[in-house]
Formats: sequence, C-alpha cells, structure tokens
Amino acid sequence: RRITAENADLLRQLQEMESDANLLLKTKSALVAALDEQKSIADNESKERVSLLAKYRNLEHEADGLKENFDEEVGSKENLARQLIKALGDADMWRQKYEIDGLAKAEELEMSRLKLQARLSESQSTIEQLNAKLSQLEKSKAKVQGDLNDISVQLDQAQILNAAMEKKAKQCDRIV
Repeated sequence: RRITAENADLLRQLQEMESDANLLLKTKSALVAALDEQKSIADNESKERVSLLAKYRNLEHEADGLKENFDEEVGSKENLARQLIKALGDADMWRQKYEIDGLAKAEELEMSRLKLQARLSESQSTIEQLNAKLSQLEKSKAKVQGDLNDISVQLDQAQILNAAMEKKAKQCDRIV
C-alpha cells in the first residue's frame, strides 16, 4: 500500500512536472516568436534608415549640383555686367572722340551708337534672362532646402524610433 501511495504521488508529481515543462515550452515558443518579430521589425527599420540616408545623400548631391549651377550663373551675370560696363565705357569714349573730331564723322558716330545700343539692349535682355534664371534657381534652392529639412526631421525621428526599439530589444534579451 505504501508503495502504491508513493507511486501515485510520484506519478502525480511527474504529471505536474510534465505540465510545467509543457507550459515552459509554450512560453519559450511565444518568446522566440516575439523575438523573431522584433528582429524583423529592427531589420526593416535598419533598411528604412539606410534608404533614408541614401535619399539624403542624393539630395545633398543634387543640392551641390544646383549650387554649382547657381555659382556659374552668378559668374556669367557678373561677366555680362563687366561686358556691359565696358560697352558703356566704349560708347562714352566713342561719343567723345566723334564730338572732338567734328561733324564730318557724325554718320559714323550714329552708326556706332546704334550698334552699341543694340549690344546694350542685347546685354540687358541677357541680364533679364539671367535674373529670371537666378530667381528660378533660388526657388529651387529654397525647395531643396525645405526637402532637406523635412528629410532631416524624418531621419531624426527614425533614429529616435530605432533607439527605442533597440532599447526594447535589449529589455527583451534581458527578460529571456
């Protein structure tokens, strides 16, 4: 009888241990699944961060290209302004020369003046076009700067989210 009671008690303990073992296996499975899910989320966020960084670098490169174009246009504008000043100086020189030489060369003076006016008009037209281009470039620059600021904010948010997820992952690791 005593052996039967011991045997029954041992069987009951065995069943409890098997039940505990099954419960532990289920808990382990759930934790492994949660860990895998968190790893997947972290991988996706890492890929997204890399993608955002690549977009940021592309926009930086594009902004650099636009800045170079802008600088070239400014240089062209300055060059045209120098040419205009030179043309105006030439016009004044020719006007004085022909006034001194007298009325005999009045026709030549008139022809030169007309040519210089045409050059002046062309230069002014070119300056207006360059000013319009400059305005467009400044608008593009402002837009790119705005986009760059937006992407910077998104990158900061992604980094904060990543740090929080890494912290959660570390907590999960400590729990496991």
